[in-house]
Order: sequence, then C-alpha cells, then structure tokens
Amino acid sequence: MKVESIFITGVGQTKYGKLEGQSLSSLIYEAASMTLLDASIARSQIDAIVISNLASNRFNDQQNLTALCADVLGLSGTPAFRTGASSASGAAAIQQAVMMVKSGMFDNVLVIGVELMNQVPTDVSTSILANSTHPWEQEQGITIPALAAMCTRLNMIHNGLTREQLALVAVKNHKNALLNPLAHFHHKKVTIEDVMNSPIIADPLRLYDFSPRSDGAAAIIISSGKSVKKFCEQPIRITGIGAATDVFAYMDRENLMSLDATRLAAERALKTAGMTQKEIDILEVHDAFTPLELVNLEDMCFFERGSAGKALEEGITEREGQLPVNVSGGLKAKGHPVGATGIGQVLELTLQLRNEAGKRQVPGVETGLAHAIGGFGNNVFVTILSRT
Repeated sequence: MKVESIFITGVGQTKYGKLEGQSLSSLIYEAASMTLLDASIARSQIDAIVISNLASNRFNDQQNLTALCADVLGLSGTPAFRTGASSASGAAAIQQAVMMVKSGMFDNVLVIGVELMNQVPTDVSTSILANSTHPWEQEQGITIPALAAMCTRLNMIHNGLTREQLALVAVKNHKNALLNPLAHFHHKKVTIEDVMNSPIIADPLRLYDFSPRSDGAAAIIISSGKSVKKFCEQPIRITGIGAATDVFAYMDRENLMSLDATRLAAERALKTAGMTQKEIDILEVHDAFTPLELVNLEDMCFFERGSAGKALEEGITEREGQLPVNVSGGLKAKGHPVGATGIGQVLELTLQLRNEAGKRQVPGVETGLAHAIGGFGNNVFVTILSRT
C-alpha cells in the first residue's frame, strides 16, 4: 500500500517521568491540546481519535479510555478507537490512523498515547508488564527482561557483543537525553562505570541497561493530502509503514539471537517507501534494553550481523555521527510510558525533519525511521517519514 499522500500535521508531548499529581485525563488533555495548537487546526476538524494504551484498566482502574478521551477533549460524538500491541501500541495506533485516512473515510485523525504507570507499586507494575509474554513463559516465571538477557548472552557468545558495548548504548542515550527537556532522565549523566557497577537484574544485564517506568503522553495528527493544504505550513510525509508478528513463545522461534518481526516490518516499510537503508538519515529505535538497540539495527540491515557494536564504538550512531540513533534519549533515557512510546518516537522524528528539535537537532535530515517492539519481538511496527 502506497502512503505518499498521508501527512503528520501536528505534534505534542508531555514530559516523561514520575509525574505526581497527574491523571489520565490531564495527560491526554495536555498532549492533545499542544498538538491541535501546533497544527493550527480546530477541534471541529478532527474526524476521529485513535488512543494507545497498555493497561489503564490495571494501572488506573479505567477501562473505557476512548470515551474518556473524547469527553476530556470536548470531542464527544467523534468516533474513537483504541489499539493494543503491548509496548508497540503507539506505533500500531499510528498505522491504524494512516489506514483510516487512506481509506478516504477520515481526513484528520488525532492519535494519542498515554500511560500512567507509577500509581501502582513496582511489583504490581512488573506483573502487568510480564503479561505480554506467552502463558507458558509466565508459568515458568520468565519475564521480558529474562528473555532479553538470554538473547544478549547468545549474541555475546556467537556475534561478539560485549558488556562494554551495552554500557556505551546507555551512555550515548543518556547523553542525548541531557539535550531533551522532556526526557525522564534530562538531568542525569551516566558513565560507563555507572552502568558496569549497577546491580545485576538479569545476567548479563544490569540496572542501567533498562528503560525506566515512565508516565507521560504524546499525540500527533494524521491528515490526508487534500486536508493538509488547508491549514498546515510544514507537514511531514509518512512515506512507509510496515508491521509484522513473530511466534509468540520465544523458546519456539528458530533464531533466538534476533527478532524476525523487526526484519519483516523494516523490509515492508522500506518497500512501501521505495527506499533503502542508505536513504535513512536518522532513527528512533526500541531500546527498552540496551542490547536491543544493537540487535535491532542489525535485524533491519543497517549493519551486518555482529557489527553494530563496533559502529557504536566508532561513533557512527552518535548524534554527530553518520547514522544518528535515538537522539531523543531513546526509551532508555527519554523514557518509556508504554502507550505513548511509539508515538513519541515518531514525534521526535517529526521535530527533527521540521528542524525544530532544539539543542539535539541533527542538521540536514530528510528522512527518518521509527521502530517499535511489542512484547519481546511479538509485534513490531516500522514507520518511515520524509520531508514533503
């Protein structure tokens, strides 16, 4: 499916972090209001809403999030839909909105992602997140961090991944987050020694290899070509989308060292965009665990197997490098409010392509790729953006 006539016309995001005193309603209102203002569009021009969220019913005792969202925004009567794809729910919401606009039924769709995770104790949150794994794995007490640790160890044995390279991912992304005022860890500098000396969580992964438990919301507006001409001065084109799933149980997959759904989703997105990896200028890649940034880059064929760590050491994926990765700080340091994460990635690329990313702006970017994972490679979505 060609997506050349679909655009992003507005973006808005709250701060990510432990947001005391906030509610789902306040986060939704803040992100959506900024997005409508950014797009210079009236509420009456919004034809539909798609909201992304992992587990408001368990985190916040709110099941009917679509109706809440429409009411909070003064859009009662507007059709509203909800997507669920675990930690890739935001990216799934964007692709659903793209298809809704592409169908011709809607011209402007407001996409909102929200998660308020810190209102429950850590053990409850951990249990909720663990529900993204296969029931067999849950019965054995296997969590997503444990699966990430197994994948990491195999890559260390067979592909030369080193413990120091994992630490460098954390250092790079925390350094980028220092330039992002909305990041969860905006004021936290991290050194290799900090990472290497942090507590072991799932060997060989340590505390600083993990993204934080974040609250926050992000929103964008997806518009048709005929609508965008009426109100948006600097739209960003969605040129490619791709999605894929993998065998649910990690133990049943043929290859335990990579995520096949990432490879498929990237291939499909690049095909719809008519692009190759060499034409992508900047990436926002799912790095809930530091090894995933490197494995994902290899799965999407930006680097040969076993070479992404070396590219990191050489500075290629730094903000000033040839292929900047996670200049927002990534999930690792910008934060990971699950329902908002995939939308926040696309939002960051939109700002970069509009030359509005402030101190973290990468000069001259024309194209960007966002990659989101649900579960441990169970659902993957890749979205490619370009300047119009």
